[in-house]
Amino acid sequence: MVPIRRSILALQLLVLFLTTISFNVVVLGVASKHPSPPPPPSAISVAPALAPIALPPTIIEPPPPPPPPPIGKLLISVEGVVYCRYCKFPGYDKILNASPLRGALAKLVCYNKKEKRGVVVTTKTDRRGYFLIQSYKLSGFQSRSCKVVVTSPLKVCSKLLHPGFPLRFERVVKVGKTQIALFTAGFFEFGPPYGTKCKP
Repeated sequence: MVPIRRSILALQLLVLFLTTISFNVVVLGVASKHPSPPPPPSAISVAPALAPIALPPTIIEPPPPPPPPPIGKLLISVEGVVYCRYCKFPGYDKILNASPLRGALAKLVCYNKKEKRGVVVTTKTDRRGYFLIQSYKLSGFQSRSCKVVVTSPLKVCSKLLHPGFPLRFERVVKVGKTQIALFTAGFFEFGPPYGTKCKP
């Protein structure tokens, strides 16, 4: 009887062992068909945000020149320069190929349409060809209603090549208690009436 019991017990152990092995095989097979989800990714390091780019300051156009002040309360001054081109007189400038024209007559001519009156103020150029016309008589006149007319004192240099520019307001200059509104007429240029050169 004892050997039979031992045989039965060994058979039971064998069945239990085989059952365990088959269960593990089934479990492993199922696990291989459904793989476990991958581990969560590690935290991704994000580069810090870039600092804002400093944009260049907005380019601001310079303000337009100030309008001329009311000229009734100021001493009006108009300046300009007169040259004689192609003539080698004292002060000749080789780069300009011109000489300052001394003794040229410069006239500031203004006309007021409302009051129907005009004013003429004259002066002469110095050795540098520079003139400065000053007057308090321009009350009620506007710079756009004024112009400068220049006459050459020399027959050999009497042809007008450049008539200057429309009067342009420059600035207000204070001399003592006097306020001067300074305008410019630019430059005037004369040349010989015939040919391209003249003799002094």
